[in-house]
Amino acid sequence: MRPATQKSGTELYECFDCGRRTEHAESLVCTACGGELWNLSQSRDL
Repeated sequence: MRPATQKSGTELYECFDCGRRTEHAESLVCTACGGELWNLSQSRDL
């Protein structure tokens, strides 16, 4: 199966410390635990 080539336009961020997800983060710091947010919308080279 091929990966999707269309982008949705929304950005999804996840905190790898507590697992909380959010869209359109104001800063790259989790408001729940203070951990670093990672952008899940960016493609990664695995």
